[in-house]
Amino acid sequence: MEEEQKSGALQIVTPVAALIIGTIIGFMVGVGQGNSEVAKLQAKIDAAKKFFPSIPEMRAVSGVIKSISGDTIIIESTSAANPFEALPAERTITITPGTKFVSFEQKDQAVFQKEMADFSKNTGATLSSGTPAMPPVPPMPFTEKNISGSDLKVGMMINVEADENIKEKDSFVAVKVTATFAMPTIPQAQ
Repeated sequence: MEEEQKSGALQIVTPVAALIIGTIIGFMVGVGQGNSEVAKLQAKIDAAKKFFPSIPEMRAVSGVIKSISGDTIIIESTSAANPFEALPAERTITITPGTKFVSFEQKDQAVFQKEMADFSKNTGATLSSGTPAMPPVPPMPFTEKNISGSDLKVGMMINVEADENIKEKDSFVAVKVTATFAMPTIPQAQ
């Protein structure tokens, strides 16, 4: 009888032990394969990062004005050129009496065409020694116009410059604010 009990217990214990051992081995193999997949994915990410070099320093940032209060402007920054860098999405800009405000105004078409014609003539210029001169800077189709801080409105796209590295700063002092254009407003249903 004792042998029958041992035999019955062995019939129960053996499959349970095999199941436990199989589960442990399966888990170990799965973890190993998971690590292998993670390593492959990390290698692909590292390869992609090579196409997006990190910019060591930024002295300007663009964004849409979210709010204006006294000498503070809060903007929602445009996305970074490098998707692998987490830069502040919201930035607080402090305005001082020395901050310059400008906007761009399109030049008269006749003036711009004359400047382009002059530019075309000068692109082949050489120095008296026969050495090519520094290439002339092409004319811009707009002029910079001074404005005041009160001309800025919520929803406008601006470019803000600082005299320090602001790459990772969420607040800084502006030396120049350039209004680029107003964001279109969507009429609300009545």
